[in-house]
Amino acid sequence: MINQNIIWIGIQESEIAQTATLFSGSITIFGTNKNGNYAFDKEYNLRYNYNIDNDLWIDFVNQSARKIIQHYPNCLFILYYPMDVTYYDHIVTERIICSNDIHELDLWDNKFRCRDWIGNDIPTIKNKVCYSEKIKENIPDKLLDGQKFVVQGEYSCGGSETWLLTKDSLYDVFAKLESKKKYSISPYIKNNISVNIHLIIYQNEVLLFPPSIQLISNNSLYFNYQGADFITYHHLPKKIRNKVQHYSSIIGERLRRSGYRGVCGIDYIITQSEVFFLEINPRFQSSTFLLNFALQDVGQNISIQHLHMDAFMHTKCQFSIPSLKVNYSFYKYFYSYDNETALKYFEKNAKAFDEVLYISDNLSWNSELEDGTYLYKLVFKRNISAISHDFSLIIHPNLLIDKCIAELQNLESQMLELKIMLLSHGITMSLDAIEYLEQTSGINYEEFSALDLTINNKYYINAPYKTNLTQLSPFQIKIKNNTTWLFYYDTKLALANIRGIDTLSSKISRSGIKYSEFTYLGQDRLRIFHRLGCFFKQKECGCGFCDLENDNRKLTFETIKEAINAYENSPNIHHYLIGGGAQYPQDDFKSICTIAEYLKNKDSKSIYLMSLPPANKRTLNKLKQAGITEVSFNIEIFDRKIAKSYMPGKGEIPIQVYFDALKYAVKLWGKNGSVRTIFIVGLESKDSLLKGIEKVCKIGVSPILSLFKPIENTRLSHLLPLPDDEILDIVIRTEQLCKRYGVTLGPNCIYCEDNTLKITL
Repeated sequence: MINQNIIWIGIQESEIAQTATLFSGSITIFGTNKNGNYAFDKEYNLRYNYNIDNDLWIDFVNQSARKIIQHYPNCLFILYYPMDVTYYDHIVTERIICSNDIHELDLWDNKFRCRDWIGNDIPTIKNKVCYSEKIKENIPDKLLDGQKFVVQGEYSCGGSETWLLTKDSLYDVFAKLESKKKYSISPYIKNNISVNIHLIIYQNEVLLFPPSIQLISNNSLYFNYQGADFITYHHLPKKIRNKVQHYSSIIGERLRRSGYRGVCGIDYIITQSEVFFLEINPRFQSSTFLLNFALQDVGQNISIQHLHMDAFMHTKCQFSIPSLKVNYSFYKYFYSYDNETALKYFEKNAKAFDEVLYISDNLSWNSELEDGTYLYKLVFKRNISAISHDFSLIIHPNLLIDKCIAELQNLESQMLELKIMLLSHGITMSLDAIEYLEQTSGINYEEFSALDLTINNKYYINAPYKTNLTQLSPFQIKIKNNTTWLFYYDTKLALANIRGIDTLSSKISRSGIKYSEFTYLGQDRLRIFHRLGCFFKQKECGCGFCDLENDNRKLTFETIKEAINAYENSPNIHHYLIGGGAQYPQDDFKSICTIAEYLKNKDSKSIYLMSLPPANKRTLNKLKQAGITEVSFNIEIFDRKIAKSYMPGKGEIPIQVYFDALKYAVKLWGKNGSVRTIFIVGLESKDSLLKGIEKVCKIGVSPILSLFKPIENTRLSHLLPLPDDEILDIVIRTEQLCKRYGVTLGPNCIYCEDNTLKITL
């Protein structure tokens, strides 16, 4: 490497945090102003939107460079964004190293010219380049037909000068277009995912690094780059990942032959079947620092910045780089006056959460904050996005701090929306609320990683707690005057009682099995497992979303009876549920009938069975005779191809077996909500889900909607719930189907609604 003092000129000081001692100092828009850093935001007490040109920044670089040169007369500069080189004073430009020819850079940085340059080799999205006046003349009529378009300028970064043109955003977008200026216009592809890959280009070789999925948020007008997820990229179809590598190799070779050297990034738009080239970014990327993290993880004391310099100094890479796996994602936040309270609250939560690395480049809230300016970013060692079944990207709901589907001022009429958000986002508790509850009733959450809430003494919700980034939820339980309340950020919403610990759950039976291993006392029912473990788990074909452990111990009726008797005086029990892990599909249900008969003879409370459908539907007669008053045979996933993938054991049960059992059950128990089936919302497409729901409604079966919740250490832990508004749409459409066919949305019991997508107002 060069034995001179090297100075970084970039956006954030944190960009070079993992570059060891490569840089003697830095000039950045955001930084500490310490240890050799010259930070614009500290000098001017201003954080501005760096995606928009600012002449003050150029002046600041020139002034800071002079000061650095006085201290390091022989210093050299490396640029994050080399296209700015023409704006700097000669005292800076004559010391810039590892930069490509500015005229060649313009070819690759220009969106229009670059697509023409590569368009014959790589698929690109059809687009037309024309003056703004032409767009205004020809597009409006197409928008009225429901078409959408993407309009983009020649040079853009981070989403600036990229707009979504619809009939609703028409006037806003047109107001942004400059007269006599060219823009590209292309059809908007609804279901797509954006991907970025880093390349380091040497004279005689091209290095490709692990790609990432780009986290792009868009409102009705703008597209904004907000982060990257290297982990979720691996869940793209293999054929798509192979195309990304192949196309990137082709582009890299063309760049190499054209004389390009050093780092660059390539952006693609991906559909289920194709990869489309979008643009080349002839510079470092916002996600470069995560690659530096990964290089450190494999014991490499180098960075992408080291390799960038190496590419200008040698014909081939001088470092031995092992196979790199990037187990990181990040998300960054920008200032908005409307969201300032939420941004501060979220920042506080993130700082306190040890599974998140908070980076702000020394943010001061006392600075003048320009709308859209960078505030802070969060780094995770897990995925924060997932790919939906319609091939769009789902971003973890707790990162989208400005998304709220409930009108908090009129909460009583929007309890369904609130419940959806609580089930999706989960909940946190203030330290004083935790202390208060631990000293009184205790906190009952370990069984299902959730809190049993009663909102305003009449709505029952089982909200995830201490799992899947719920620590970043906007919902919190706080204590005021020995009363627990539900808050949304700093807004008090409702009274929230939290169910305490069941003291019997820790008791050990005479057979040595803890009660909690085969019973669970809910809000108003006692759940009794008819077996330990799950048949399919024992056969190593269990469901990918279930964390039930394999358990070969024998659960006898005597042990079950002991627990039932222990709970007989509990005032909470209004009915019973017989359930547990799946039994052998050809099971004769003898043990279930024995439990039901015992309960029937004990008292008159209703008995609900949730199990696999009997292989012989005549078994249902025996169950009814034994005392079962309600049944649920849970289809869970209607799309049987997906069912076999996610539930390799249970998914092999033919769908007709479910429908035969459900139809016969309706004959026995009636079309009154006593026969039900659960569908998991989020594990198949909306069309498939609603098709299955309609089919069971037609035969008089009540559907129950259960929201998919990713559980740690399960095969599907990388998936995420659907966006809140999509969940709401599914619930509304299900309610409409239920009304059309004269069935109720299950369950019938308001207490048992707690973990379902139903609320009884």
